[in-house]
This record gives sequence, C-alpha cells and structure tokens, in this order.
Amino acid sequence: MFQANNYADFLAQLNALNDKDLLSYSIIEGLLGQLEQCSKCRNNQKLSKNTHYKEGYTARCGKCKYFKSLFKGTFFEGRRLPLRKMLEFFFFSGAEV
Repeated sequence: MFQANNYADFLAQLNALNDKDLLSYSIIEGLLGQLEQCSKCRNNQKLSKNTHYKEGYTARCGKCKYFKSLFKGTFFEGRRLPLRKMLEFFFFSGAEV
C-alpha cells in the first residue's frame, strides 16, 4: 500500500488514511491480530469502535458482544506509541511497511 521513496511521501500516504482504514491495513498486512471467530460463541468478529482501547477500536463479536484488543499477542501489545508513530519508526528503520 505504501509506495514511498522518501519520508514526505510516506507521511502523506499515512496521514491520508483514517484510523479505521489504518487498522484494517495493519490487519491485512499481518501487523495486528486477525479478525477471527469469537472464542466464546464462534461467530465472526468485526472491527468495532471502542474508545477505551488503544487506537479506539477492538475486535468485537456481533452476537455475544465479546471483544478483545487488536494488539493482543502482537509486537504492538503494551507499547504506548500510537500505531502511526510506530509505522513511521519502521519507515526510518528500513523495514518494509
């Protein structure tokens, strides 16, 4: 998704995404946990707004309302920096984002 040769281009592309699209991109790229079946009732989870969680979204079951952090079990779990800032760090470190 990010096709940038320099920081300015990367930052412009990053800032063009709203929070939900950035999280969706991060899930697709495997940076965050996948939206999977609910561990309680086996219904499919979806991205759901929840301001009590990091980045304002969780994986939530539409049937039993169980939810979990998208960051659980990933490199980002427990990190205080926003996802956008961490992706900037990856760009500077030379990691492919």
